[in-house]
Amino acid sequence: MTIHDGDATFTGEIIRIRADLAEGSRLAGVIAALPVLPDDSRRPLIGQYVEARVDAGHMDGVVAVPRRAIRDNRRLWVVDADDMLQVREANVRWESGQSLLIDTADLAAGDRVVVSRIAGLVPGTRVRSRLIDPSTGRVLQDGALAGSE
Repeated sequence: MTIHDGDATFTGEIIRIRADLAEGSRLAGVIAALPVLPDDSRRPLIGQYVEARVDAGHMDGVVAVPRRAIRDNRRLWVVDADDMLQVREANVRWESGQSLLIDTADLAAGDRVVVSRIAGLVPGTRVRSRLIDPSTGRVLQDGALAGSE
């Protein structure tokens, strides 16, 4: 773990993560060990707020979806293998930046996740979908992916 505080940088190790999360913000408290030399003029303060990126390891049974794919009340819209719109409850297992990790049980073979904001459709509506590049959000041209529309 590295803390940047103005022109000072402190590198240390997270000893433990507190079990409680702050309501609303989902911030977690951590206990960290930071070696500080006696001649350091600047030191991090106890209780200081910092931003950190933590490698949480590997999770089995999850798939990443863009944050914009999850709608109100953890709803996930998918177009199934029969080109029908389905709305499912998403079991979000982890949130990170613009991606969410959801349980693979929330998806079936052939499902395509809907990321566009569309109104007036109800579950069971037959739809025509377009594949987009997840990194740019741009529509892929026909034939850009083998076996796709």
